[in-house]
Amino acid sequence: MMVLVLLVTATLWAGPACADRLILKDGTQQEGRLVSRDDYRVVFEVQIGKIKVERLFPVQDVERIEADLAAESGDVVPPGADGGGPTKQGGAGAAAVSKPGKGTYFLIPLEGDFGSEITSPVFQLCLDKAAELNPSAVVVTIKSPGGMVSTLMEMLDASMAWQSQQTIPLVVLVKDEAFSAAAIFSLSCKHLYIMPGSAIGAALVVNIDHGQMSDLAGSGAVGEKFASAFRAKARTALELAGRDPLISEAMIDPDVELYLSRDPQGRPLLVRGPLTQSEIYSSRFPEPPTQILDRGKLLTLTSNEAIAMGAAQGIAADVDEVGKLMGFEGWTSISDFGAKTTAARSAMVADVRDKYAKSAQGITQGLSTYLQSTSGEISQIERSVIAIRTRLMRIERLVEENDWLAPMAQHDFPQGLTNLRLECDQFLGRIREAKLEQRQQIQRR
Repeated sequence: MMVLVLLVTATLWAGPACADRLILKDGTQQEGRLVSRDDYRVVFEVQIGKIKVERLFPVQDVERIEADLAAESGDVVPPGADGGGPTKQGGAGAAAVSKPGKGTYFLIPLEGDFGSEITSPVFQLCLDKAAELNPSAVVVTIKSPGGMVSTLMEMLDASMAWQSQQTIPLVVLVKDEAFSAAAIFSLSCKHLYIMPGSAIGAALVVNIDHGQMSDLAGSGAVGEKFASAFRAKARTALELAGRDPLISEAMIDPDVELYLSRDPQGRPLLVRGPLTQSEIYSSRFPEPPTQILDRGKLLTLTSNEAIAMGAAQGIAADVDEVGKLMGFEGWTSISDFGAKTTAARSAMVADVRDKYAKSAQGITQGLSTYLQSTSGEISQIERSVIAIRTRLMRIERLVEENDWLAPMAQHDFPQGLTNLRLECDQFLGRIREAKLEQRQQIQRR
């Protein structure tokens, strides 16, 4: 249950003189060494850069295996021959794709917050265009601190639908950071690479209410129901991508205590704690598990740790290096549609943020000053409060048109935009009454 398919060794692998060839039903091929077969799976050893990796392939995905020993006679080993075949289980799974030729990629750069710069409609629009162009791979570069869970859920649906319906691999390259929603999205893709020095993880679901942030799971029955549904969605996404769902559990739930061991083949084996000393040294584990995450903390992985745990396939400095690791030496971009589309969204969001910042600047302090004022020209104060009320209405319209601004507005105005506007209305009403009384006094004179 907890077995991952990625085995990383410290030794370099020059590769066998004559390689076995694994041919999948979608036409992709792998060259390497056939390790073993059983009734459900094929274990195949390939080289990614300078790292030797063992992967598991489901029998239903395998067309045939051309074995090294049979090369001279032209013999072909079909999947399931001598009882062999692959299994659907596994970790970072999802074998690297290797198609003949240089290949092409469709780039979708995602940078910013989920829900604002990164949205499901824009992502789906890019995927639809990629399907028309039929590249060798869709490459998503991502740099994000996270964002709205609702956006993540939609993007998980899009990611899982693409990977179940398309033969074009969906590849993620993490740039610098992929935290919270970005971490779960990245892990939902079968092909995940990380730039050197990057980090991935820390996906606690939080609730922002009147500017205060809290753990959603601790926000009552409704909060726990939503958090539980989110954890289940994340587990499903990781399982479909061939990863151990304990990875997402440890990133989302601070109550998870995590240990790392090895299975009989030397592959990473994640175990949920707590474990007693007798359990650690029992025959249940070929290698005594080592605790890698204490309870109360969230799992966040460096690029090297992600490789060692089977969360990612490799470390790549850029998209070109991802192509080399996947067997597409010198691949080229097939279109700039994805880059232009996401850039346009980011530019729009930057414009909205700028309008929001200009409208929000100094509102709370200025309003407090005017409302408590006991001196000054009453008409000047009235004009100032009317100007603040106009800015509040402008912010309300921005939030109504861009729901991703709501958490920002809650943080900046914990008393609520509507309440502030009503305060302005009440104050302006008192001013009008005072001015009317002044005019009446003048008339009586």
